[in-house]
Order: sequence, then C-alpha cells, then structure tokens
Amino acid sequence: MKRSQSGLAKQAGSAKRPRTESSYQTSSSGQSKLGTAYDPAFEQKFKDNGVFMDDSGPKPNNWTDIQTRLARPRRSLSPTQFSDSEFAKFKEANGKATTETTTITDAFFLYIAGTTNILSQKDVVFNNLQDWPMKNIKQVKPDSYDGSDPSDLRLGIREMLSESIEPSTDKSRPILANCFKEGKGVKGSPLVLRQQALRDGGEGGRAMIAIRTYIDPETAYDGNAYTMAATYHPEGGLLILYTVHAVAVTGKPYPAEYRMRRLNIWIMDFAPEAFREGATWLRNGRDLMKEYRDGHIALANNKFQTQQAAAADQAVQAPSPAQPLANTQPHVLVAVPPPQPVPPQSAHRKVLRPRK
Repeated sequence: MKRSQSGLAKQAGSAKRPRTESSYQTSSSGQSKLGTAYDPAFEQKFKDNGVFMDDSGPKPNNWTDIQTRLARPRRSLSPTQFSDSEFAKFKEANGKATTETTTITDAFFLYIAGTTNILSQKDVVFNNLQDWPMKNIKQVKPDSYDGSDPSDLRLGIREMLSESIEPSTDKSRPILANCFKEGKGVKGSPLVLRQQALRDGGEGGRAMIAIRTYIDPETAYDGNAYTMAATYHPEGGLLILYTVHAVAVTGKPYPAEYRMRRLNIWIMDFAPEAFREGATWLRNGRDLMKEYRDGHIALANNKFQTQQAAAADQAVQAPSPAQPLANTQPHVLVAVPPPQPVPPQSAHRKVLRPRK
C-alpha cells in the first residue's frame, strides 16, 4: 500500500515538474519550436536579424496621420447600429472562446474585425519568402493576413520580387501581406502572441520595402509605417494594434531594421464604448493598409508599363542591320590579255588538188 502511494506521489510530482528546455522547444506533434515564437530565444534571434519591439525609439513619420485616420467614426459601429445588446452577444462569445480557433472565429472575426471585401486568408504557411540574414528563423503561419489579388500586380513584377511579396508557393494566395491578425485561447501566452505579431510584422515590412525599392530606390526608406499587426486575447478582452516601419542601416549584417511599436490598446469586453472604439481602429486600419497596397501596386504597374513602352520604342527606332549579299565569296580580279590581231590571209593561197 505504501508502495502504491509512493508511486502515486511520484506521478503527481512528475506532472507538476517544470517544463524543461527540450520539452518547451518541441510541440505535441514532435516538431521543434526552435526559431518560432515559442522559442525562448525568439526575440534575440529576431534582434540579430534587425527586427525588434521598439516602444521607446522614434515613431514612424506618419504616426499622427495613422492615428487620425484610424479614429474616424464608422457608421456600422455607432450606438444605433451596434447596440448594447450586440455588445452583450460579443461578451458571451468572448467568454466561450477557450481555444485559439474559437477566439479567432467566434469572437475576433465575427465581432471585432467585421465583415469586409478585403482579401484575407487564414493559416497560410509563408513558405516562399527568402531567408532572413542569419537564417535562424522558421517559416511563419499567421492566424490571418490581408493582401492583394496577385492579378492586380503585373506578372513581370511578381516574378522579379517573388521571394519578397509572394508569401506562398501557391501563387493564387494574396500577395504583399501587410496586415496581420493573431489570437490566442484563454490559456495562451500574451508574450507568444506579441512575438507572433513581431514575426508577422517583419515579413510585412520586408514586402513593402521590396515594392517601394522597385518603384524608387532613393525614397524607399521614408520612415513611414505601411504595415500593421493586431493581437487579441480573450482573457480580459485585450486588443492591441502595432505598426511596423523600416529604417535603413549600414555596417550590420542586414540592410534595414524593422521596428514594431504599439499603436493603441483596448479592453474590448469592459464596456460598449471601449469595444466600439477598438473595433473602429482595427477596421479603419485594415482599410488603410489596403489603400497602401493599392497605391504601391498602381505606382509599380505604372513604372513597369513605362519601361516596357520605352523598350518597345527603342526596338522600333533602332536601324535595321545590313542585309548580306547572296554570294559571300570574295571577288577576285583576273587580268585578261587583250585580243591578238588575226593575220590577213595570203592572196597566193596554195590550192590542194585531189590526187589522180
């Protein structure tokens, strides 16, 4: 009996034993978590690649413009359209969002992110993007991201910038991802949630810099933020919006730094007013990121078309090459002697007579 109690005690003790580094770095499916947002060294690895959280450094140059734009009222979220009874339905759904899937589907998208015609995809593995300089970061898989229809951008540009703007090897997926949404269940880690937003934002920042560099390398790094990430945690209803902007650097193993900064925070299940404001900022932010994508795509297409037209004009104006002669053998001059005079016939020409 004592032995059995001892065995139970050992089992209980092993169940409470703190997670070791190796168990933390391996998922339930047996796959390593090294290089992912679950890796304890994740933030340091991303700092080594020039991507980091920066709430104390310089703000993006368009910081005030973004805040002003995102604060614009939306009719769909006015008290007459989104009533207190609708807020009560959200609180009920949020209380039932115990898993990451239910958080994203039932609380975040159904109520906070809203319905929109913006092209969006869930759970797409970004397996087509170039490695980071230090090659120590695994592929990202956002809960959801907004992008543009591939056919909106000229094929020649897509092929040229493929590893920067086409996140998936499935070329039908939205391109130029610059708006990300991440969520967790009630037991999910807020730290991991933030790190996932950082990971997403770094990829979005690189995509926008790639197309800006194609448009005009001289003005690519203008200090503006063209990427946004949103995280939502149902425990406390915490919605956080982040911006990501790029800064050119020299003397480092990477050409640019991508700095993520908190834009605003709301406790969405606290009061209807807080919900309306947070949802307004998020939905306006998605609209603004789409405008950024559309604007850059239009400029890139215009440059591509101009270059194609200039190349065609040069081809038309170029002189035609000389046609080769049918006989390509070299001509050889041969001296021909002058004609010789024919001697006159003799008047006394001998006449041959037949023999008798």
